[in-house]
Amino acid sequence: MLCLTNVSVFVIQIYKKIITNFNDFNFEIIKSSYRTILSNKIFILSVLCLSCIYSVSILFATIGSFIIQNQMHYNSIFFGYCSLSMGVTWFIGSISNKYITKINHYKKIIFCLKIMLIIYSISIITNIFINGFYSFVIFIILSNIFAGVIFSSYYAKNLSMFPKYSGNAAGLMSSGLIMITAIISSIFSKLITKHQIIMLLTANFMLILICYILTRIIINKHNNTNMITY
Repeated sequence: MLCLTNVSVFVIQIYKKIITNFNDFNFEIIKSSYRTILSNKIFILSVLCLSCIYSVSILFATIGSFIIQNQMHYNSIFFGYCSLSMGVTWFIGSISNKYITKINHYKKIIFCLKIMLIIYSISIITNIFINGFYSFVIFIILSNIFAGVIFSSYYAKNLSMFPKYSGNAAGLMSSGLIMITAIISSIFSKLITKHQIIMLLTANFMLILICYILTRIIINKHNNTNMITY
């Protein structure tokens, strides 16, 4: 209990040092900020893109475990290593994104999405003839590097759109991301059985393709209208 109290005090002190501009609670201001954020179509489309990319990893965690253990006959420890590899590659993609910030935001995302579509196309074609670990998991782990770049890019971009309402924007974005991802993963979990490798890969391909189409729409809106920051 004492340890928990000390940690809480430490967090509060750090929070006070980081947040120097405190505002009183005002329902009208909060409502106005939410209206401003939710009326931005680029923000909404970006949250949808985030959900699609994140759902790719969630589908592997929910359905891939059954395929690896029941169909490929690996144990749960081995699947744990696969999940760890997914996390490491996602982390590598996120860290790599830090060093390629000079590249245009949308060009970078489009490039990564194209690479992911190519990787999944190869994986689907390969698994039509050969159902194995290397033709299934390795391709997913490799594509996760590019997913990490896309996710971190969209996440940071969305927050930068509303510097005045960054806290509210982060809350709305995270809530929307979790809800949409839950809906997507629930739907595909019902449609895909635990033995359908091709169906899982196809579902991931569709999600990436949807993200690609949405990104193209965002680019068109960005080119037609000036981005407004609040």
